[in-house]
Amino acid sequence: MADIAHHLFLPATVMALQFAGFPYLVMRAGMVSELGSDYLVLGRAKGLSDRRLKYRYAARNALLPIVNLTGVQLGLAVSGVVIFVETVFAYPGLGRLLFEAVGFQDYPTLQGCFLVLALLVVGVNFLVDAAVARLDPRTVT
Repeated sequence: MADIAHHLFLPATVMALQFAGFPYLVMRAGMVSELGSDYLVLGRAKGLSDRRLKYRYAARNALLPIVNLTGVQLGLAVSGVVIFVETVFAYPGLGRLLFEAVGFQDYPTLQGCFLVLALLVVGVNFLVDAAVARLDPRTVT
């Protein structure tokens, strides 16, 4: 188990650093825009604490773009970056299989890999939609 963790550290770090900065910037921009909203001014006038206003109200509304962005990034990670990381680090997996199938022109394997990738992306999008509907019931039509 320690050997697997040792060899997985660098590929996992590469993938984590790839997607680390953008959600932070989106969350910061969302919080800055939410903190100037009228309903927070009303909450301050009612005497609610700044901590409650930030974390209970503003963060909940600023979190919606982050949830959507995370779903898009997971789809990108599964379909694109995994192939690159597995190829560079010679790590066996679906991306490596896909890369080798392209080289050998193995079309049934390519179709199977694309089917699995498509099902993963659709499944992640479904989970993201369910999470957004749970966070903000107004988005459900």
